[in-house]
Amino acid sequence: MKIIASFLLGLVLLFSINATAHTYWVTTEGSHRVNEWVKIKIYFGEYVTGELLSGKALDKIKDIKILVRISGEADNFIEMVQDTGFWEGSFVPHKEGSYEIIGLNNTREVQDWTKHGFGIVRPVQYLKHVYQVGSLATQQSSSAFFDITLNQQNDSIYSGKIFKNNSVAAHCKFFISTPNGDETAYETDQHGNYSFTATKPGLYLIGIDWIDNTKAEFKGKPYNSTRHRMDASINVE
Repeated sequence: MKIIASFLLGLVLLFSINATAHTYWVTTEGSHRVNEWVKIKIYFGEYVTGELLSGKALDKIKDIKILVRISGEADNFIEMVQDTGFWEGSFVPHKEGSYEIIGLNNTREVQDWTKHGFGIVRPVQYLKHVYQVGSLATQQSSSAFFDITLNQQNDSIYSGKIFKNNSVAAHCKFFISTPNGDETAYETDQHGNYSFTATKPGLYLIGIDWIDNTKAEFKGKPYNSTRHRMDASINVE
């Protein structure tokens, strides 16, 4: 019984830590038509509780480099500007297809997260959002070291694949946060595939942590592990 109780307590703590941790998310605003402006916004806070941070708390978002990618074209790097409660940029899609909005910050200093149980860590942050223009769903790249594809199967079913170290991430555990403020654990299959059903319109967040325990140095500072964090978002309309 003690073993079962300890296991259940561990699950509760895992859900609690994930639900209350600050995270980033990307939203888009646009008509989904060719040659019409699309706004990109990056927020920081606690999505499941509705907390949005503002001001200086958003300063470090400047280190997340944002690009827009679509099959057959060169990457378009986006200049982001800080507002009171978010960072904002924009682009114009020139053809139909699936536009990947990709964020990466691999320049953050080594952190001492001993009090959180992680030890000395190098954090690397990834963001992903797909903006659909027209009805043509083009091939997504999945070319990042840590990546996810985001596809709409029908009005309510969404699916994709998760990659780690440029290979499919079999049996990879992750969380999906819903517009209701709920959070549910999921796991990919043996081929890295996942799917979920959207029950209402709004923004759905996919949070994935990958701890690589390879020891190394970054900017002259040794660390015990790298914490890769992916925050992907899907806007259900």
